[in-house]
Amino acid sequence: MKISDLKNYTVLPNISVPTLEPKKSKTQKVLDVGTSVSNFFGGKGISDLAGAAIAKAKAKPEEKQFVEFPKAKEVAGSAIQLGANFLPGAGIGAKLGTKALVGAGTGLAFDVGSKLQRGETPTPGVGTAVGATLPVAGAVIGLGTKIVGRLLKGLGSGLSGVSTKTIDSIVQNPKVAQQATQKLATSGNSKVLEQNAKTIINGVSKIRKEASSQFAKGLNSLSKSDINPQNIKNEITKVLESNKINVIDNNFSVENADFLDQKIRDKAISLVKLVNNQKDLSGTGVRKLIDIIDNNKFKTAPDGDRQAFNALANDIKNGLKKAVSQSTNKLDKINARYSSDLQLTETVEDIFGSVNFKNLPEVVKASQKLEGLFAQKGLAPDVVDDFLKRIGVSSADFRTGEAIRQISNKQGQANTKGLSVGESVQQITSAVVTPQLVRDISIKTGIADKVLAPLLNSLKSLSPALQKTLIQALLANQQ
Repeated sequence: MKISDLKNYTVLPNISVPTLEPKKSKTQKVLDVGTSVSNFFGGKGISDLAGAAIAKAKAKPEEKQFVEFPKAKEVAGSAIQLGANFLPGAGIGAKLGTKALVGAGTGLAFDVGSKLQRGETPTPGVGTAVGATLPVAGAVIGLGTKIVGRLLKGLGSGLSGVSTKTIDSIVQNPKVAQQATQKLATSGNSKVLEQNAKTIINGVSKIRKEASSQFAKGLNSLSKSDINPQNIKNEITKVLESNKINVIDNNFSVENADFLDQKIRDKAISLVKLVNNQKDLSGTGVRKLIDIIDNNKFKTAPDGDRQAFNALANDIKNGLKKAVSQSTNKLDKINARYSSDLQLTETVEDIFGSVNFKNLPEVVKASQKLEGLFAQKGLAPDVVDDFLKRIGVSSADFRTGEAIRQISNKQGQANTKGLSVGESVQQITSAVVTPQLVRDISIKTGIADKVLAPLLNSLKSLSPALQKTLIQALLANQQ
């Protein structure tokens, strides 16, 4: 074959030709828009159910088995979310608590419905937070506290079994509440309770040590000339007389004393002689004498004899301190702080139990008293707050952590009649509003107060219908 017989061919580039979709009719466009709107407002589950029912009715007998119906919870979720759009608003002129109650109830219905349709656990979320906040955004300072105070006073408190003060602690400190919830899930209730109880126990011990250390430091700074020996003699004489110890020919008699055991009597006489023979009456000498007296006391005093001996030792120690105070005013500030600290620890012990050994029985007793932390009345709450501040612990954070522990440890109970919002949700979802659900609502409402309030303040004038539309948009885009 000749070369001239060859034909010239043009090689075309490889061009991807797009697939052309059939042009939609106006009717189809309207139907598509209707479907999008229905899905937006939560109607997908119901519309899927209706579509499946129609398809099955029209299908051939051998094809009916292939028609797929939506899951029951998707349909229930759709009914809840779609129905929430038609819940009545609070009305013009409604009070703050009423608006919050209605808003939170609507928002919770949106949350439950949308999450059921997505196959998630029906818990409160952005819908509840915004629903409670939006109608009254910017109305007051501390919005979340006001809302939940009204919303949960009859509902959440009754269902969770905790006081409204417990719920307030969670709402006012939502971030710490979230951290406490995570810690509780990791460590468990018993461990968290033990740690909280030990905070109290160790705090009492810490204050005592610090107070004694400051007093000892002050005593060490005093010279012999600062302390009048006659004052010490007078005060010790008063102590001996009050404890029925007689001085006869420079000897001490304990025949009339309250302790009967001969060994304890001998121990008491030795202690009195030690004080009487003390030569160094400088500040350091008195401080060492006080240390010796403390070391001679019985660590445990289950019987009357030992208790009487310890009472004698404490009286001698206090007599020495009083004699020093009478001799000089150099320790006035230290004494005032020492006395204040001791009074604080004694009051805390009245609330949570005595602290002597920081052992298990004391920890258990303190943990039992913690259960009533939010039921305290009178000056007790202020004492606890002052105590926590004194040991360097945030009172708000401690209370929030304990509030989370208490509400998380509560068992759910049947709804009480008359709680309209809770019962309406329960009837639709067949779920009991648990203490943990109340906890989560409280946390999210507190977050809404601190994070969403500035945004929602500008939107508070929206009509109830537009507010519901906004919640739906937030549910469609959780960001």
